[in-house]
Amino acid sequence: MTITADTRTALQHVAGYCEQIAADGILPSLVWFAETASFLRSLEAAANDPPWMPITTAPKDGTRVDIWAKCWRAFDDSFTFQRFPSCSWMKGDSMTNRQAYWLSLDTGWCPTHWMPLPDPPQASEGEA
Repeated sequence: MTITADTRTALQHVAGYCEQIAADGILPSLVWFAETASFLRSLEAAANDPPWMPITTAPKDGTRVDIWAKCWRAFDDSFTFQRFPSCSWMKGDSMTNRQAYWLSLDTGWCPTHWMPLPDPPQASEGEA
């Protein structure tokens, strides 16, 4: 998702306004304001996520990435999809790893897309 700087500023202002109303306790329906603020913050965070890219462009140098994969379900004749966090490519160049594979990707799953790992959370004041 891509948003403009103006939209990001609006999201921040509205989320802040909703958080303030929820904290002040002025209105009877405070839960709505708290949930709306949380939703707006998640929209802002999602806008910062990098897009999913085709698996053919994934790094093969051991860099950890998130993988989006599909798996065939024979019992209902369909695919299921799942995100596999923090996977890395393992070269098939040793006696024990004769075939290349994605580490942390379960057997039977076929990777289709990847994205870089998200940034870790920022430490707030007073946290070590």
